[in-house]
Amino acid sequence: MLQIREAKDTDVEQVRDLFVQVYGEDYPFTDFYDTSWLKKSVYDENTLFLVMEDNGKIIATASMMLAAGGFDDMIGEAGRLVAIPDSRYRGKNLYTELIEALVKRTENRVQFLMAEARTAHRGSQRIAENVGWKAIGFEPMKYLLGSKRESAIFYGNCHQLSLTLRRNNPRVIPEIAPLAQMALENMALPVDIIVEDEVDGYPMGQSFTIELLKDQQGLTSLLRIERGRVSNVEVFGNFSLSYGFHRIDNSNTHYIVASEGNVVLGAVGFSYDSIDKKVRIFELIEFDEEVEGFLLASVDRIVREEL
Repeated sequence: MLQIREAKDTDVEQVRDLFVQVYGEDYPFTDFYDTSWLKKSVYDENTLFLVMEDNGKIIATASMMLAAGGFDDMIGEAGRLVAIPDSRYRGKNLYTELIEALVKRTENRVQFLMAEARTAHRGSQRIAENVGWKAIGFEPMKYLLGSKRESAIFYGNCHQLSLTLRRNNPRVIPEIAPLAQMALENMALPVDIIVEDEVDGYPMGQSFTIELLKDQQGLTSLLRIERGRVSNVEVFGNFSLSYGFHRIDNSNTHYIVASEGNVVLGAVGFSYDSIDKKVRIFELIEFDEEVEGFLLASVDRIVREEL
């Protein structure tokens, strides 16, 4: 008899073996093969970790990550979806049942659902479409799998509250307009974008002193700057200086601080994924656009020269 339930710490070895059986020993996302990491996911309050078992044997697993955005964004990201390649289960849509269970069990905590589907085959795309999610974006060459890069299709779905809270007439630059129109159409939302065709880029002429954030003193100065952190936010991510220095000091995040003399003017936070060889900017704090442009250019330079 098939049963879907939340994972327990005693399940992690079976889950690890399931990933090895499906993807082999050379799967690049090595965390899925680490029983300590999997056990941490079991107890993580920001992860709903489900397994499907058949008479005590785990045959499939999936998770909903609830910290894909900020704590107030109510975003859920479905992932870690894998099922045993056994002929007995062919014809049974284990994936669809797991995704539907994830959605049902998080409906009071999540208002926007998202997932990435591989482009190497249509399987994961069909799964997302079977549960009513819509393609709203394309992420070219996002993942490094072995010696080749692979693109992903971005899927999304809204719950009712997110539709009620939607702010209309999103403003976009011309280069984004076709993608924005396609995404809104696919989500059955009004295509009410306003194209801003006279928008200047960030000014790049001025230089400032930069250094990595290393202590609480620099943190205090940055927390006094609201722009980019709590107002006029231009970058959205799942990490913030507001969480405290201990989180920054014990993770793969980096903050570059821009200053002039003894005056701190802003900072940009980014993380580096050593597996996929990619950088994600998750927070931008600044006084004005000149600082903003300088910080973004600094990240680009550091990534190219050092990472």
